[in-house]
Amino acid sequence: EILSGLVGSEMCIRDRSNMNIYNNLEPKRKRLLFRARHRGIKEMDYILGRYAEANINNFSDEQLEQLQYIMSFEDRDLFSWFMGEVAIPKELDIPMFYNILNFFSIKLPS
Repeated sequence: EILSGLVGSEMCIRDRSNMNIYNNLEPKRKRLLFRARHRGIKEMDYILGRYAEANINNFSDEQLEQLQYIMSFEDRDLFSWFMGEVAIPKELDIPMFYNILNFFSIKLPS
C-alpha cells in the first residue's frame, strides 16, 4: 500500500531535507509545490506532495496547469479517485492524473 510509510516523523524529516527544493524554484512552481504538500488531509499531502517534489522542476506550463486543475478538487474526492474507490470523473481523464497514478504504481480496478 502506498501510504504504509506515512509516519509523522518521516514527513518531518523529509520536509527538512527537501527545503532546498523551494530555494531553486520560480514563484509559480514554488506556490504549486507548497499547495501540493499542504493539503487538507495527510494522505493527499503525501500523494500530491511527493509527486510534485519529484517532478515539478521538469513540468511544462501545460503540466503545471493540469496539476493545478487536479488540486482544485476536494481532497476527499481526490483520495477516493486515486484509491479506486470511486470511478474517475470524465473531467479528470487527463494525462497528469494518470502520471500520478503511475508514479505510485497504483492500479485502478477495471
